Amino acid sequence: MKKIFLALLGVSLSIIIIGCGSEPKMNNLEEKTEIKENIKDEIETNDLANFEFHVLIANMPKPLEELSDLNLDHVGFKKEMMCPLEAAEKHASAASIALNCGLYMADLTYQTVYHKKEDLIAYLTVAHDLAGKCGTEYAFNKVLRSGLEENMENKDSLQAIIQRGYETMEEYLLKENRIETATQLLTGGWIETQYLMMLSLQQMPEPTKHLKFHVFEQRVHLERLLKLLSEFKDEAGLKSEHAKLVALEESFLKIHATEDVSHELLTELADEIEEIRNDIIGM
Repeated sequence: MKKIFLALLGVSLSIIIIGCGSEPKMNNLEEKTEIKENIKDEIETNDLANFEFHVLIANMPKPLEELSDLNLDHVGFKKEMMCPLEAAEKHASAASIALNCGLYMADLTYQTVYHKKEDLIAYLTVAHDLAGKCGTEYAFNKVLRSGLEENMENKDSLQAIIQRGYETMEEYLLKENRIETATQLLTGGWIETQYLMMLSLQQMPEPTKHLKFHVFEQRVHLERLLKLLSEFKDEAGLKSEHAKLVALEESFLKIHATEDVSHELLTELADEIEEIRNDIIGM
């Protein structure tokens, strides 16, 4: 919206200059036309990104859905896999704050799935601080903060609150026309969820077919995520991560059926996702 405002201001200034200056020339009219076309392109790009974001969130499973299946299939909880709490203090850029908020939101989900209460408030506090810094504190407080604190003993309630929290934050950002921040949060959450999934599956002698299917279907979700990121990867501070996600997609495309999800491939995917995740933590 800021870009559109500046472009509109540019149009106004051009008109004033033409009216007050010498005889209008054809190149002045061409410049005005070009500016109007730029505004049109900006609006169309934003509309396209909004459409692609809606398609993505309508089809991509939430972290709760994917991580719940780990617990249902008796995959053990690993506290050491979560993001270090102390790392959250150093993030300064808008992109790193939103991306890491997505990471810690996924870690919150991971803990509620296993009903691990020991560090839940600590991770809630970190996610809340990051949400405040990236301008989503209102939506975070509306559902998550009080809801999680008041329902610590009820696993089902915690999971319902987490699910509603994701939806509330997405709706708030879209209403405020903050598609970049929404995409950053979504990207961070997807990366952390896949990191937790891949490392957890490596613990199993043979992952179940159901869990393998989770890995298989990520090729579709990643394709849609990359399409969305391509709209504004530079503005969203995701240029280098975008390139690594493109390389990650090539590894996912080796999976043509659930039977292709081998320990060797899980290790390859886990290594690539871990590198992207560590880049984000280190931002």
